[in-house]
Amino acid sequence: MLCRRVAITVALLTVAALLAALMPWSGSGAADKPKDTTAGTLEEVHQPTAVLLPSSGTVAEYVPNAAEVEALAKLIYGEAGIVPSTTEQAAVVWCVLNRVDDPRFPDTVLEVIEAPYQFSGYDPEYPVKEEFALLAADVLTRYRAERDGEENV
Repeated sequence: MLCRRVAITVALLTVAALLAALMPWSGSGAADKPKDTTAGTLEEVHQPTAVLLPSSGTVAEYVPNAAEVEALAKLIYGEAGIVPSTTEQAAVVWCVLNRVDDPRFPDTVLEVIEAPYQFSGYDPEYPVKEEFALLAADVLTRYRAERDGEENV
């Protein structure tokens, strides 16, 4: 009889511990409250219109490659589409650009993204959301400005 009580007590304590451990993920009503999505939105991100000055002194506006912007937007969608922070979404693009600069990886954005076993979140069939395309273009513009010697981009 004592063994049975001990077994029941252990079983109940185990179930209680599991429930307590899973409680934070059970949806405590936070989903019912509207999220404040104003922080970290595209309003923080500058429009991709960097004006670069070539050595001749004439003004040339950098326009990011449309195919690269599209592929990066699809990559953001797959890798960080549900992340509410544009900083973290932009980090996905910077990761690709860091690889473009690294001699151990391919030399173009498209080759880096489409390399086997690199970005599991990328699918060429994903949609191109405007907010992700704007973010990708902004990061590409900042990357170009940084490579051309600008600081604090």
